Amino acid sequence: MDDDTRWSGGEKPPDDEDWVFDFGSLVGGSADERREPVRPADDAAPYDPGPTDFGPPSPAAVPPRAERRSDTYYRLPQEEPSEPAEPSSVRQAKPRPRGRGRDRDGRRLSPAGHILLAILVGFVLALLLNAQSLKRTAEAMRFGTKRTVVVHVVSPIASVSHFFLLDRPASYADKLLGKDDTSGEAAIETAQHDLGGPTSKPTPKATKSGGEVSPSPTSTALVTPTKQQPLRIWVGGDSQMQVLGQDLVDKMRRTGVMKSTLDYRISTGLSRPDYFNWPQHLKSLMNDVQPDVVVVMFGANDGQDVEYPMGSGKVLKFGTAGWLKLYRQRVGDAMDIVLRDGQTRVYWIGQPITGLSDFNPRLQAMNKVYEQEAAKRQNIVFIPLWDLFKNSSGQYSDYLKGDSGKLELMRQSDKIHLSLSGGDRAGDAVLDRIKQDYHLQ
Repeated sequence: MDDDTRWSGGEKPPDDEDWVFDFGSLVGGSADERREPVRPADDAAPYDPGPTDFGPPSPAAVPPRAERRSDTYYRLPQEEPSEPAEPSSVRQAKPRPRGRGRDRDGRRLSPAGHILLAILVGFVLALLLNAQSLKRTAEAMRFGTKRTVVVHVVSPIASVSHFFLLDRPASYADKLLGKDDTSGEAAIETAQHDLGGPTSKPTPKATKSGGEVSPSPTSTALVTPTKQQPLRIWVGGDSQMQVLGQDLVDKMRRTGVMKSTLDYRISTGLSRPDYFNWPQHLKSLMNDVQPDVVVVMFGANDGQDVEYPMGSGKVLKFGTAGWLKLYRQRVGDAMDIVLRDGQTRVYWIGQPITGLSDFNPRLQAMNKVYEQEAAKRQNIVFIPLWDLFKNSSGQYSDYLKGDSGKLELMRQSDKIHLSLSGGDRAGDAVLDRIKQDYHLQ
């Protein structure tokens, strides 16, 4: 079929116009009919699509088969060509201007100097906000060149922080958390005693046959507590009391006849009133609490050199005769404070053996001081823990058999502080002695 015959059914549209070809002539009919299609008559009924519900069209609306076969072309309205719009999800953002100081996406770059300046400002601000805490940490360091240098560096910063009131937020936070800021900066009697003589009050003496005189630790009769009149107990000391004290408070509460409070201070002791003044703190507590029983433990942080007199720059080395004499006086003064003229019964707990061989001799020396000073006074009981934490061979061990008969971890990773099981072991020993004295089952 040549082009003339192919386009005999109507006018061939130009090549540059859109057109639609009616394929009706290709369906059925003879070859002649396909070559010579019949154009629909002018008076033919228009095509009726039928009802609006898309039902079947009426027979009158369907043109005859011959009329449906026609090679007729219809012009379509011309539209201006346009580029298809991209979906919004993949539409590219308008490119940002590029130039000096911008990255490949057009974002503005910050100079390295600005970033370093912001870091420096943040560091200085954090330093000023925490200057007082840094100063206290520096003062808690052991006496020596390093401590002297750090204190001299931090002290001016703390002064600037205090002048501009930048230390107030940290101070308010400490008060909200119940932290006491009592320090040993003020001179006190117990810190400035003359080493020439004892400071303790004379203890009652008992004369034995033969004229020998020895201290008498005999105490007055103790009244068994009841639910209506429970024992008021204060538990406190250094960081060793953190776990042990919590265990004691819990066990005392469960007796139903004991009411206790806990007050432990980390990194404190009796040898450094310049850092934390325990005697001053104890005086205030005894007046406010007026306990029937005091359970106290010191020594874990006391085995260090001390400055004496305070502020003089002169240092007494640990273990020397001068150090031992001063420490003995401070221990005795603390005992006299918590005794409240014999109104309080005191249980002074000794330090347990540790896993540090070079640290154990220091603790043994201080335990000896506690035991000797307690023996000079009535109503003070020294409770040793040294042997309680030895194994069957008489040596230190991280693990010991508990009440269940199984091995339990007794120490924390530093081999000094008690673990939960260690606190439970020591707590049982202390509470058993208190129950025994007060006739409690």
